Amino acid sequence: DKYIQQDAGDQENAFQLAFTLQLILSGLFTVLMLVTMPIWAFAFGTREILLPGLALAAAMPAAAFQAPLWTFYRRLDYLRQRRLQMADPLVSIVVTLGLAAAGLGYWSFVIGTICGAWAAALVAVRASPYRLRITYQRGIAREYASFSGPLLFQGACAAVISLGPVMVAQRTLGTAAVGAMAIANNISVYANRVD
Repeated sequence: DKYIQQDAGDQENAFQLAFTLQLILSGLFTVLMLVTMPIWAFAFGTREILLPGLALAAAMPAAAFQAPLWTFYRRLDYLRQRRLQMADPLVSIVVTLGLAAAGLGYWSFVIGTICGAWAAALVAVRASPYRLRITYQRGIAREYASFSGPLLFQGACAAVISLGPVMVAQRTLGTAAVGAMAIANNISVYANRVD
């Protein structure tokens, strides 16, 4: 959000600064996911989520490489942005359905998600109007944190708030109930966005 609203004289440098911060944040989130996944497996009482959760961490760095999509949003070129973003759901669906048909079960979702995220990253990098370069400028993290920090905090609060009901549902009703809750949440979020 901060990158999109900025009006720097050198847009390539502004993009590279934002990309660098996103790369750092994605790296930190990947490490956090790897470290906390055993805790989540214990908290939910389901060892079966450990390996898929650890594998899904491989999709996190792809978020940083999807940063070039921000440039199209900033330029109000929504059609190009949406066309490029289609790589993720299309690849995810094709890979997931193909692997599910081959009998891979829930691993088809894990592998499909990872493939979709990296396909979108490859498409975004290829279409990027700017070179991807790691660039850091003193004070830029503080500037971005002051702008985006409240948004990150809001997202973290939403995750914590939803965690309680999910844990109770897992313990009392099982994994199928958690899946039903996730589907209902996704439909609700999508409906709100469309509205």
